[in-house]
Amino acid sequence: MQDAELAYATGRYMAQSFFSHAYELEEVVAMVRNVYKGRVAFYDGDTELVPGLSLHHVGGHTLGLQVVRLWTRVGWLVLASDASHYTANMNEGKPFPVVADVTAMVDGWQLLRP
Repeated sequence: MQDAELAYATGRYMAQSFFSHAYELEEVVAMVRNVYKGRVAFYDGDTELVPGLSLHHVGGHTLGLQVVRLWTRVGWLVLASDASHYTANMNEGKPFPVVADVTAMVDGWQLLRP
């Protein structure tokens, strides 16, 4: 998990329903419990976990959004999560309306492209 994601999910913006409605409170509490149990690995930016498997902080929809890249026999597979909700968001340059940082979202699309 990106450091920025837990800080965002438990921080000041969650007092605003515009941001908090995307989170399930009990899931956030469960994640905090897992942190206290030492079961969460934190990252601050991009990292290669093993050759051919990497995490990339893209921000955008949330402040700590990350994508996962995996090298396969046919090339890169990107697990994009909410980096682009719909293909049209990215292909037409029209960000999803609920977003913490539009510029980070647009920049993150570059990593998603082949």
